[in-house]
Amino acid sequence: METIPKLTAVGYPGKALQDAVKAFAMAIASQKAPESTITADALVCHDAALGSIHAAIQRCRTTAPDELSAAIMFLFLSEILLPSASSSRVHVEGLAQLMGAKGPSYYSRGIPHALFTGFRPAIIVWFISNRKSAFLGSPDWCTIPFRETPPDPLQSLMTVGADIAAALETVNELGTSFNSIAMLNCLDLINRSMRSLDKWKDLHFKGTDSRETCTAEEPSIPTDDISYHDITEANTCAVTPPATALCPIPATSA
Repeated sequence: METIPKLTAVGYPGKALQDAVKAFAMAIASQKAPESTITADALVCHDAALGSIHAAIQRCRTTAPDELSAAIMFLFLSEILLPSASSSRVHVEGLAQLMGAKGPSYYSRGIPHALFTGFRPAIIVWFISNRKSAFLGSPDWCTIPFRETPPDPLQSLMTVGADIAAALETVNELGTSFNSIAMLNCLDLINRSMRSLDKWKDLHFKGTDSRETCTAEEPSIPTDDISYHDITEANTCAVTPPATALCPIPATSA
């Protein structure tokens, strides 16, 4: 979020970004006060942002990729909060086209890298929830954007999440037909995802209990409280248990 003020706020891309941020803010407000009038206002803002993004894409397709991708991402997030306005699949596909046109190297530094790391978790979680393989799960997209800035624990977890999304899609493709080879390959993919999660936990999921970092002079913290070094660590630890639980479920259904 701190990167957004650094983006250009002029012209068609700037208006698209402003309208999309407003739509996202209204979508958040509609969750806190879900009266019909607020929801209606949120939908109006969503429609305005949709029109602005369409106009910006038509006129500035290649000249403002950061502003356009940020606008699409904010609209995508607002649609998660407003299911009645949902066209999230279209916007994920739009992001994929914009990002694919620039290539993974473009997102290895500066503002593009900050946007990439901000977008990536929500996009991969969307692919997991829709049981579709993520374009961000390819080896190039998992490595090249992090050549200059190594991934933090959350980004490393999202790489595993992309594998889980691919495993879920494979399970769906099996359907009700019995194909022993395909099922064995599917189980192997799920097992590899589980091993990746275990490896990730061994590397990153230690030292989060505040009692390990307290000094003798510091007051003790109740045993049912856990503190984290920063918000990224807290988010990462919150996401890990659901990710771990996702793997055995398709394995039993396969």
